Amino acid sequence: MGSATYNADPIKPSINHHFIVMTANPEKYKKYEVLEMLEFKNESPAKLTSDFEKEGYEQMLVVGGPHIATSFLKECLIDELWLTIEPNIFGIGGNFVIEEKLDVMLHLISCEKVNDQGT
Repeated sequence: MGSATYNADPIKPSINHHFIVMTANPEKYKKYEVLEMLEFKNESPAKLTSDFEKEGYEQMLVVGGPHIATSFLKECLIDELWLTIEPNIFGIGGNFVIEEKLDVMLHLISCEKVNDQGT
């Protein structure tokens, strides 16, 4: 996940998950690190993905805003997108990716209503 997402809702270390927060300044978060559970790194998406594969992980969830999405999409490291559409429009708006020339073809696999509010 990106540091902005982490800062908005800091996650707690979990023995069941290995969280990596991508940040330009990992030293800023050193006191929150828990080795192999919650780490802060300034590495490329390709390096992070390669490291996860070497550790034996078969799946990785990428969470964050447009900078994180763009960095992984640009390196063709995302093979599936899960989008949640909320029936609420708010804020000043933003894009799914930052200004970057991308050409990513998608295919809808499924769509389902999650709750009575229309999510």
